[in-house]
Amino acid sequence: MKIESNYNELIELIKKASDSYYNSGRTIMSDSEYDRLVERAKDLGYIESVGSEPVSELLKIKHEHPMLSLDKVHTIEEIQTFNKGQEVLAMYKMDGLTCSATYKDGILTRLETRGNGDIGNDIMIHAKSITNLPKVINKHGRYVIDGECIISYPDFESINNMIPDKDKYKNPRNLAAGSLNLLDPKISATRKLQFFAWDIIEGGDTNSLYENLKEAEELGFTITPHNLCLNINQQILNSLRENAKVDGLPSDGVVIKYNDVSMREKLGYTGHHFLNAIAYKFDDEKYPSTLKDCIWQVGKTGQITPVLIFDPIEIDGTIVEKASAHNISVLKQLNPKIGCTCYVIKANSIIPQVDSCDEDGINEIKIPTICPICGSPTIITRENKSEVLMCTNSNCGGRLLGKFKHFVSRKGMDISGLSEQILQKFITLGWLHIFSDIYSLPEHYSQIINLDGFGKRSADNLVKALNESRQNVKLPNFITSLSIPGVGEGQSKLLCHKYKTWKEFVDARKSENSYISIEGIGSVIDSNIKQWFKEGDNLADANMLASMMTFEDLNKPEGDFPLLGKTFVITGKVVTFPNRDAFKAYVEELGGKVVGSVSAKTDFLINNDVNSQTGKNKKAKELGIPIISEEEFRQMIKNE
Repeated sequence: MKIESNYNELIELIKKASDSYYNSGRTIMSDSEYDRLVERAKDLGYIESVGSEPVSELLKIKHEHPMLSLDKVHTIEEIQTFNKGQEVLAMYKMDGLTCSATYKDGILTRLETRGNGDIGNDIMIHAKSITNLPKVINKHGRYVIDGECIISYPDFESINNMIPDKDKYKNPRNLAAGSLNLLDPKISATRKLQFFAWDIIEGGDTNSLYENLKEAEELGFTITPHNLCLNINQQILNSLRENAKVDGLPSDGVVIKYNDVSMREKLGYTGHHFLNAIAYKFDDEKYPSTLKDCIWQVGKTGQITPVLIFDPIEIDGTIVEKASAHNISVLKQLNPKIGCTCYVIKANSIIPQVDSCDEDGINEIKIPTICPICGSPTIITRENKSEVLMCTNSNCGGRLLGKFKHFVSRKGMDISGLSEQILQKFITLGWLHIFSDIYSLPEHYSQIINLDGFGKRSADNLVKALNESRQNVKLPNFITSLSIPGVGEGQSKLLCHKYKTWKEFVDARKSENSYISIEGIGSVIDSNIKQWFKEGDNLADANMLASMMTFEDLNKPEGDFPLLGKTFVITGKVVTFPNRDAFKAYVEELGGKVVGSVSAKTDFLINNDVNSQTGKNKKAKELGIPIISEEEFRQMIKNE
């Protein structure tokens, strides 16, 4: 191909070739021809751009080197056995998305995610979004560097604060993964993605990983913080953990890797992990506090839950002062006393819970014999092998609040602006008795604007949220919102695979073998649904509500449910979804069923760590059930 002498034409030609390669996967010239163009342009001061326009999908890319996981250890003794007095690097185990960048004669030509270790996503369209990833380096030949794409905790908080509650991400890793799976780089550019390098695969000039990382830093890369040491001890691990917090970087452990680069090839790897490195995972850190009180909350089913109140403590940048003890069995196991020292953790860095209590308290916590809301007697019953405290009054005001909280929740009608405190206020004022009363709240508009914490704007927003919640309503959400005993999100979706309208669902109550004929709906739920329709004003109120809604059409052709009849189990960390609940919802929208345990009826186990030795993976292998990653799941959907 003739190289144009005109500078503008030269640049346009490079951009055209770059766009074709990075955004569509097609080449319009050979690598050598492209290299000559770039070299000519660089002589004129041009820095090559990477793809930056939206694409219809991220292309799959087969790795040129293995991108495997690491074997996990849990004790300092296991680390020291691995260490054996050899020189190692102890570095932050960054909690993001593993990526690999390839440079050819100093120019970034390839950027990919780990995926399943063999095939990942081509994410060159996001290269500009990763602000600290060099696009050009002063290095000849081929240079391949692996690392982690992350979002720092401060950036995560600021970004998450701008996202609607129902779409918020649970942690920085999910946000980073979600950002790199976007199809529009203009959006990912707002996510403050960073690349932290931790290994040089090709192009390192020495046999020392430590020295190679130093060179990478000189080339412009941000290096994962690390210590070079001969013997690992607990003090080093603790120091790395504390430093990661100070740095505001998501880290869930420490990686210990031999400094001798040749060990990577000498030791090799299994189908799951490399043998020249291990990963030490942190336990949930315990924070001491003083227990002040135990309050009892009544839920929509009448279950009374103990909530432990303690002196405020800061955990991972947030103030925590209470945690649910779940049920009577958990409370008895903790054996808390007012004034005792309790130890609080954030399970999976998300949910605060009391892990244990010292025996230094004064007053024992007494289980109430009467309901704290209505004063009716309480009873202790067994549920799923646990003891739970129940209010015996079916019309308890606490149940009413719990039901309305569930009705307006994301899994129900998803009505924003109706917090527990506001709902309680409206119930106390006598405005809420049955669910349809929610949509009569605009009749109290003149009173609402004068309530504490309200005003015209808040009242207007509430009216808007109520109106929006009635449009394009998903029938499964509507059924879930009604608090029919045993009928949660999953059961509602199963019911709606058969009953496509509210009328069909209601009319089925007259048939003896209606609901029970659906796989996954047993005799107890069948009985609960029919009994619920018979009780009080439930049927009339639900019909009134349904008449206010504009429902989405569920009468789709069967082809719109490619997973109909298939059962899945989802385990482990998810990458392309904000959380497992979102993944489950997606599978169910496509007609699939998601269950919690592997059995002979399971069609697929979804686990991004397909070679892990967890119980679910072992069970799936015993039963001959395919274990697939998210990437393989998406490919399967595409081919259906």
